[in-house]
Amino acid sequence: MRAGNRTVRWGALLFLAGLLGCAAPRPRVDPQEAEWARLREMETFDPAPYRESWDSLRSGAREHDIPRELRDLRARSVRRPGTSGRSASSSRTSVARPTYRDGYRIQIFSTPNRQEAEQKRIEALQQLAYPVYVVFQSPYYRVHVGDFLTRAQAQRALSEVRLRYPSAWVVPDRVRVPD
Repeated sequence: MRAGNRTVRWGALLFLAGLLGCAAPRPRVDPQEAEWARLREMETFDPAPYRESWDSLRSGAREHDIPRELRDLRARSVRRPGTSGRSASSSRTSVARPTYRDGYRIQIFSTPNRQEAEQKRIEALQQLAYPVYVVFQSPYYRVHVGDFLTRAQAQRALSEVRLRYPSAWVVPDRVRVPD
């Protein structure tokens, strides 16, 4: 009978230990508060280095991604013969804009870094006989070559471009139509 009592005691002891272990109060966590805490830990962005002074904004000293030719398009004007130039509205006409249509270009390079793309553009201008463009398609700057109206024209040029840029390929794009 002693062995039976010992088994009952151990069983009761294990049962009480299990109850005490499971019965401990768990802290109640609000799921939304837990998500906010996780986001606060992840947030490390400090916008202070990116603030521009009011003076730099007013002086026009900001650097733009838009080429100067496009920014100054409205400022440029063509002077009509026979005008005195006294009236700004009478002496200015609209600048002829290039015509664009769907076509193809050859992509030779892609990078998230604008300076790398510009360096590759300058290099390609020296090595190739085609116009070279830097196109921003978030988040990458892509270097495109040529203005081809048909894929066949682009494929013919691709064999020449691949001599210098083996990973180049044809991509659809808006291309400049010659005047």
